[in-house]
Amino acid sequence: MAEEKTLIIAILLASILTYLIRALPLQISTKNWPEWIKSSLEFLPVAIISAVIIPSIVIDGYKSNFTNAEFITTIFAIIVAIYSKSLIITILLSLLFLMLVDNYLF
Repeated sequence: MAEEKTLIIAILLASILTYLIRALPLQISTKNWPEWIKSSLEFLPVAIISAVIIPSIVIDGYKSNFTNAEFITTIFAIIVAIYSKSLIITILLSLLFLMLVDNYLF
């Protein structure tokens, strides 16, 4: 019975914390912030996504590996994105390229 109460309290605290994390930024007004902070915050999503994705592309186990299929496909996707300027075309061609590289080169 005590374990159930602990679990319920943990779930409630986690849900309150999740709500606060999502709701508080909506309450903060950025009208009075300096321009350099506003412009810096524009790059935050790109920095976070890069920090999450790049290690999974480059690191294989505990060492860097620039010859894996994911790294080669990333380079291909960047080139396709620059030339096509279309998200759908980039995704579709990159997935196809990843399948080909993964099955025939590695």
